[in-house]
Amino acid sequence: QFLCSFWIERQWIFDISIDNFDIIYSIRPYRKKWLEFEVIENINSPIPLSVTNHLHESVNKTLINKINLFLIVFKITHLDVDCSRITISNLIKLIQQLSYLKFLRMSHLPLLKTEYLINEKRRIIRLSQKNKNITRVNLEYVSQIEQIQFVHYLCPFMKYLLINCTNDIDPILLIRFIFKTNAKFVKYLILMCLCIPSIQNELIEKLREIIDSEKYNYTIKHIDNKIYFHRKF
Repeated sequence: QFLCSFWIERQWIFDISIDNFDIIYSIRPYRKKWLEFEVIENINSPIPLSVTNHLHESVNKTLINKINLFLIVFKITHLDVDCSRITISNLIKLIQQLSYLKFLRMSHLPLLKTEYLINEKRRIIRLSQKNKNITRVNLEYVSQIEQIQFVHYLCPFMKYLLINCTNDIDPILLIRFIFKTNAKFVKYLILMCLCIPSIQNELIEKLREIIDSEKYNYTIKHIDNKIYFHRKF
């Protein structure tokens, strides 16, 4: 019933939040908080699921079972998860369970070792085939390129990506990785936004050189602390 005209006309959404051992249901007005991209089309009555705050290991073990209880009734389209207290393995399992998921927002991804990505690449990619509907991803507190690589394995069909970087990550190396080292990353990518604490004109020019030198069909736009990479059509 949350997809009927009554809800759509009022732009209300049904929100489910898992906070430690509590499951909180709420109805609130829709807010465009998932991605700050102006070109994203209107969303008809999404049902978000938030997994927030400090999830202890005991909660990790029962998290999937809790979610299964209301998946029978609700089609979860948004997932907002604080990754600081959930294991990577359970995060992957959680996303797999949400077959209608379109929007994914993750914060505080753990630091990942290159060896882990090499060893787990095939398994993650195989599991990610169920995640074809996830086309919009919002990443908060990104501090290493390996985190971006993991997200690409997990959501290979991304069209819109927002990366909120910390001071620990080099934006030049990040863009080289996305556009040069890993060409498959941009196969479906329409729009990407980098949020960087401090942006100098020299950085913008260097990023343009990287894009132009490889003849990637993207424009670069700088607004405040954000750099937008938009595919040309």
